[in-house]
Amino acid sequence: MLRRHYGQLLVIVLGCGLTLISSACNSGGRGSAASSSSGGGGGTSSTPAALSVATTALPGATVGVAYTTTLAGSGGTTPYTWSLVGGALPAGISLDSASGEISGTPTNVTTASFDVRVTDAASTTADQSLTLDVAAPSVAGSGTWDDLANPELPSQLAAHTSATVGGSIFIIGGMVSQGGNQLQFSDEILEFDPAAGTVVQRAALLPQACAFLDLVVVGTQIFIIGGSNNGILDTCLVYDTVNDTISALTSMPDSRDSVAAAAVGDDIFVFGGSAFDATFTRVESLASILKYNITTDTWTTLVTQLPQALQSAEAVAFNGKIYVIGGGDMVVDLGANTTTTIANLDTVFEFDPVTSQITLKAALPIPTKMMVGDIIGSKIFVCSGERTLGLHNNAALFGEPVADTFSYDPAADLWTTLTAFTTTVQGQGAFGGRALTSASTVNGQLFIAGGFTLPNAGQTTPPPATSQGIVKVIARFTP
Repeated sequence: MLRRHYGQLLVIVLGCGLTLISSACNSGGRGSAASSSSGGGGGTSSTPAALSVATTALPGATVGVAYTTTLAGSGGTTPYTWSLVGGALPAGISLDSASGEISGTPTNVTTASFDVRVTDAASTTADQSLTLDVAAPSVAGSGTWDDLANPELPSQLAAHTSATVGGSIFIIGGMVSQGGNQLQFSDEILEFDPAAGTVVQRAALLPQACAFLDLVVVGTQIFIIGGSNNGILDTCLVYDTVNDTISALTSMPDSRDSVAAAAVGDDIFVFGGSAFDATFTRVESLASILKYNITTDTWTTLVTQLPQALQSAEAVAFNGKIYVIGGGDMVVDLGANTTTTIANLDTVFEFDPVTSQITLKAALPIPTKMMVGDIIGSKIFVCSGERTLGLHNNAALFGEPVADTFSYDPAADLWTTLTAFTTTVQGQGAFGGRALTSASTVNGQLFIAGGFTLPNAGQTTPPPATSQGIVKVIARFTP
């Protein structure tokens, strides 16, 4: 189990994930009425059956795929007309009032709840509550994952960060497994060159070893933000990849780790993260947004805040906007030595750095925190992370590392589910996903290095105690 230290206290950071599963249910028809007619002059009379909506459930839809289904009525006097009287249909879907056909091409992953009304020729009405689930498109076999046989990281590493400069990926900080239950914060900067197949340690070292940090690339410089060691840091550093030097910049207005950071122009934006509360007895998620200007070396706390507190999200700058993806809302109780996940998030926010406006975008297919990602072409690719809480092999509670891979098209506001990966533990075989890893792209390929893994639910042999589930394998995704 991976832990981080605050003074003499051990705080569990991986092992107490909580997945909140939302569900929608259908309710029965809510109203009915009957009309009657009678003949004259000794004729017979008849009363039609009570009017109702016969459709009580709808087939699911898929984003980007044409959808059609027709509502059915029962009883009353035909012809029927149809209307929407509560809630809303998914974006891209409409209801034909004459035929009762629900059709269109949905654009967002959602669960839409709404009420339909059927009206018969006698103006009698009946209502029905319905739910329409719209899923992300699944592209079987789209993209390939493979573990590089060579090189590997020099040590098992997790809770680090990485970014691409030129043709190299720079991997900074984290926690190194020392075997057994020993973990050590890292102050190292590694350079991984995919073309040469090498991983080398640069001479420069962080002034303070730390993990749960984030970084942003501007030109050939890497800005390193926050993190934690024996406490939470307010540091802001700049690493010059050409001269292999690190310099301290103006510190953040507050201390925070597990932030999501991205840059547009000369401004770096820092979203959320985790920080001590006023009593220094709890570590809580933040909703605030900080801005750092590279030219003036100054920090500003924006008036605009995230719609919800979050940490361990992923932020990616694309076409002048920043997309804040997933994350979690967690509380660490230092006295009780526990971590409680309040929520894993599927939210995606688009942030406009000019206006500071935040726009809610299509949700992640599955709520996930600790995801990592980068840009390939016109899409954002994200993978790995942590999201579930449950009994692992009926033995212990844990937050399960994620093996999923998704792409997001900002122009279409569309998520696509891609090929998942496995993680190989030396001498143990293929295991589950990864959490606390890093991701960067070079030449149209996404690389993840190190991280924390546990076996799949169907497997019974965990990684050996000497590895603690932390790996040094580098995996590669080719779209």
